Amino acid sequence: MKNYNQKFLIFGRKKGRKLERDSNIKILKKYQLNIHSDLSTQKIILDIGSGNGENTIFLSQKYSDYLIIASDIYQDGNINLCKKLHNKKINNVKIFNQNVLLLFYSLNLNSLIKEIWILFPDPWPKSK
Repeated sequence: MKNYNQKFLIFGRKKGRKLERDSNIKILKKYQLNIHSDLSTQKIILDIGSGNGENTIFLSQKYSDYLIIASDIYQDGNINLCKKLHNKKINNVKIFNQNVLLLFYSLNLNSLIKEIWILFPDPWPKSK
């Protein structure tokens, strides 16, 4: 996939300190969305700005027959979510750790997406 992040602006931090450990990279890769194999005819719920994943875990338990795609660019939050998924043995969640607009830009998901959840979006530039 091409790097379209230049086309779509992203504000806020993308990574913290947690990615440095190999175990964190391994667990993040386990749950990362594979666009070619994970997106089949299964219905999808998209959780945009999933953060540490509290809502994602709720959705995965309530809609166990759906694929929940947790989309957030902040890697530490994604790692925290992956650890929770691993501990709770939840298998219907995938992580998309890029700008969510890339999903819409490159794929036709209209027939697959059942719901889109956006809680407390944080889309503006931050001062350091």
